[in-house]
Amino acid sequence: MAATIFDFRANEAARGTFALPINMTPGVEVFLTSITLSIGATTHHTVFHSNVGWQSNVSALPVLPVIIFRIRRGSPTGAVIFQTTDAQIAGLGGLGSTDRNFSSVHTDLSQPAFIVGTTQFYFLTAELSGTGGATILGPVNLTGFVIA
Repeated sequence: MAATIFDFRANEAARGTFALPINMTPGVEVFLTSITLSIGATTHHTVFHSNVGWQSNVSALPVLPVIIFRIRRGSPTGAVIFQTTDAQIAGLGGLGSTDRNFSSVHTDLSQPAFIVGTTQFYFLTAELSGTGGATILGPVNLTGFVIA
């Protein structure tokens, strides 16, 4: 069965553009980018692809940073519809490259009735968890689809 795409949006900030790089502060959630999607029915699926280039701060070793990535609906502090983490990992041979690329795909299978017939804002945010240091270098991308 083929899917029908009802809406599509993408927003990308290339490395070194807009506010990039962003030095992360532990416990502070920062706005990275946003898109809008028109929601037509509760049965429509929203699909999000995100990519973020980031770097751990080697001066903070041996503490390795963890970044919480979120997609929020409505505002940069609105309802969390997706959340996950990415971390720098030190292997047995020591720390390799400190450059990282976070990538995710998330699908909401149904939409709340109160947003049907509206255009919704979706925000990609990041928060440095715990201790350690990190910088969002870019590129930063958020892509969204509304499908059924």
